[in-house]
Amino acid sequence: MHDVIRKITKKRKIIVHFHIFKNAGCTIDYIMRNNFHKHYFSYDNPGQSYFISGNEGIEYIYKNPAMKVFSSHQLLYPLPEDSNLTVYSIFLLRHPIDRIGSIYRFEKKHLSFTQSSLKAKVMDFKEYVLWKLDNGGKTMRNFHVHRLSYPGNGDITTFRKRLLTNKELDTAKGRLKNSGYFGIVERFDDSLLLMKDYLQKDFPDIDYSYVIQNKSTDIENIEQRLYMIREQLGAQLYENLLKINDLDIELYNYALNIFKNRIESIGVENNV
Repeated sequence: MHDVIRKITKKRKIIVHFHIFKNAGCTIDYIMRNNFHKHYFSYDNPGQSYFISGNEGIEYIYKNPAMKVFSSHQLLYPLPEDSNLTVYSIFLLRHPIDRIGSIYRFEKKHLSFTQSSLKAKVMDFKEYVLWKLDNGGKTMRNFHVHRLSYPGNGDITTFRKRLLTNKELDTAKGRLKNSGYFGIVERFDDSLLLMKDYLQKDFPDIDYSYVIQNKSTDIENIEQRLYMIREQLGAQLYENLLKINDLDIELYNYALNIFKNRIESIGVENNV
C-alpha cells in the first residue's frame, strides 16, 4: 500500500531529529515544536529498550502526511534513501562523561517511577554509576558509537547486544563526516548557527530562539563539570569510565574537529 502512496505523493521535505537522550534534544524539540506546531510529530514506542529502524521511520512519515518535523529518541540513524523525500537529519553529540553526570541529575529530579530514576533518588552519584555499570549500564558505555553505527539491516536485537569495536567506531566516524548536520551540546549556540545554515534553503523562517529545557546544572564550563565528576566519583571509577567509553571519546574528539571546520566555514570563531 505504501508503495502506491509513494508513487502518487509529491516529494516532501522533512526535518528528522534523532533525539539522543541527554544531548539537549528537548531544547531542539522546543524550537521545532514552537515553529511547526501541528506539523511537529514526536514518536517513541513504549519501553526504553526499543529501537525504531530506518524503514519503520520512513513508514511513520508516510502515515502522517501533515508531518514536517519528526523527533524520536529511538529512531536509528540514518534513514534509508527515499526518492520521494528530502530528509534533513539533525542530532547532537556530547562529551560522554559529562553526559553521564547529566543522566544522574536528570533521573534524580525527574518525576518518574522507572527503576533507574528511583535508584538515582536514593543514591549518590558514585553509588548510582556503580549500580548502573553492575546492571549493564548501556547508556554509559560508548553510547554514541552504538547509536551511530547501526548497519541499516539485520535484527535489531542482535544490534542491541553486539560488542563494539573499531569497526563500529569507523562507521560512526564516517556518518559524522558525511552528515549534513550535527551539533555539539557544549557549543549549543554555534550548533544552532550551523543548523540554520543547514536548513535555511527549505526552511528559511525558523525562529531559533529558545528556553533551555531540562537544565540540570548552572556550571557552564565543561572542564569544571568534568573536574567535579572526577571529584564525586573518585579517580579510579572516573578512569574506568574513560576506559569503557574509549570509542565514544575518540568519536567526540573527531566530531570536534569536523565541527570546528564547519563553524569556520560559515565565519564563526572557534572556541572549542
